[in-house]
Amino acid sequence: WLGGKIGMLAPVDFRGSCIRTAAGVLVAVAMASAGCDAHSKPIVASPVSSTLATTSHVSLTPSASDSGSPSPATSTTPSPSGVLTPAAGSSPLPSIPSELASKYPEETAKVPAAIETVRNFFDGTNHQIDTGDEVPISATFNTKCQLCLKQVYSIQELLRDGHKLHGGHLHLLNVDAAYPSYRQTITVVVTEDQEAATQLDSAGKVVQTFPGAPATKLIFDLQTDVSPPQIWMLTRGDS
Repeated sequence: WLGGKIGMLAPVDFRGSCIRTAAGVLVAVAMASAGCDAHSKPIVASPVSSTLATTSHVSLTPSASDSGSPSPATSTTPSPSGVLTPAAGSSPLPSIPSELASKYPEETAKVPAAIETVRNFFDGTNHQIDTGDEVPISATFNTKCQLCLKQVYSIQELLRDGHKLHGGHLHLLNVDAAYPSYRQTITVVVTEDQEAATQLDSAGKVVQTFPGAPATKLIFDLQTDVSPPQIWMLTRGDS
């Protein structure tokens, strides 16, 4: 469902847009051309990924399926080979091909911060679902990300007139790849899924239910000329 409005909107055909056709992602809304043209870049082959395993990432309202907790921030530094070295005791980060690391050293150094922004995107989405407050999620992207904006508006609509949502949290399962794909641009590819959800009216009566969404790929493109990096485009890997 938020695989419809990032689950809650019906899937659409992305063909004919500027979206790349080789990666994988949940959200199903057409991207406005402004979001595509504002930061265009050539297609870069996705590197072989090593995984960063996480559990249900920050569900602010616990539920039966939310058993995880937020991962601590990771301090990393790029090595000459392009492999980001995590702090002791932390989970491994995806490796970066040496040719990309050497070509974009400044962007490579910002990959950990870009991954953190993506984590905050998931946290902010769950927070908005639970509370209606869109401030945290809105801080993770800029207005070029039309799909991000549509997701926020879609959740607002579901919460209109005192309605509430139970469940529906997005879970960041894996960071599959993270690499500088162009000047001032970092691409982060993740696997996520989503809980089933129930919409209730102000009297607590069930309005509608939404099935959960299976594990899906999402591709985030972030601009690094701001700090922290911000999402400017979000696409599906199967599009």
